[in-house]
Amino acid sequence: MIKKERENPPTLKKYEALLRLLPTNHPKRKILEEEHRNIRAGYHGEKELDYHLSLLPEDEFLIFQGLHLPKVQMDTLLLSPSFGVIIESKNFSGTLHFDSESGQFTRTLHQNKQGFSDPILQVNRQKLRFQQWLTQHKVKPLPLHVLVAISFPSTLLETDRTNSHIFKIVTHAERIPSKILALPQAEKPMLSLQQLKKLTTLLLQENTSPSTDILQKHPIHPRDFTPGIPCPNCKPLTMTRAHGLWICPHCQHKDKLAHLQPIQDYLAILGQLSNQQCQQLLQLPSPQLVSRLLAAMKLPHRGQNKGRIYLSPEL
Repeated sequence: MIKKERENPPTLKKYEALLRLLPTNHPKRKILEEEHRNIRAGYHGEKELDYHLSLLPEDEFLIFQGLHLPKVQMDTLLLSPSFGVIIESKNFSGTLHFDSESGQFTRTLHQNKQGFSDPILQVNRQKLRFQQWLTQHKVKPLPLHVLVAISFPSTLLETDRTNSHIFKIVTHAERIPSKILALPQAEKPMLSLQQLKKLTTLLLQENTSPSTDILQKHPIHPRDFTPGIPCPNCKPLTMTRAHGLWICPHCQHKDKLAHLQPIQDYLAILGQLSNQQCQQLLQLPSPQLVSRLLAAMKLPHRGQNKGRIYLSPEL
């Protein structure tokens, strides 16, 4: 039974919003696009794992997708009365190699070899921190297992003979359910149904929704944003406002609500927006018109008249 569903990562939304607002020739665009691809790929890998876990007996496991507790973040946590399982999802393609001598984890793709953080060490750190969290909250100790799910079934997993035990932890996502069902069951449940219910409530109460301050990570000023509303057909040509519509002077494309996306993107990144900032964003000289457009969006706000600040509805 799913107790916490996976959400579209807030950080992913911020990258998408920032890429829409920045011009195509912005010097930081390439690195932003690469980070956006990596975050999106990771999310898709987690969703692939979710599908396979949905095949488990619903009445035997509680599933927490994308759980973010203080000091510990887990892609997936499964709980049963007998044990818990922490699963780290990886969306690697190519050939993955675990080197027992150096302790290195590498990926070879298109004859390019690249090193990454060892996902086994990563998931074991999560296990240790979650055990500490359980102790801190006076929860009865529970056997914890760890697994690393590789999303693509075509990804090759390699290691040397002395290190073959890693495949008890690392496997393709489609094999994760059988791995879980094969875990040893305690003769007597470690947690009663009432204790499991209390733990579930505590986990949901402690869960947070972390988000990256993308402008702090990549120093970008709002003045870098492309002013005006690009026509979807004639980019980078911008649309003009006339007769309650946004109209492209080149192809005559019309859109009544074209202003919504850039305003929502601005709020997703900065969290707040003034009338003057919105005038600059939309390239509208009339504060009265901007006030009407913002009021129609029914955004939360603070302050009055010229001092009014509009806030992101997600804050």
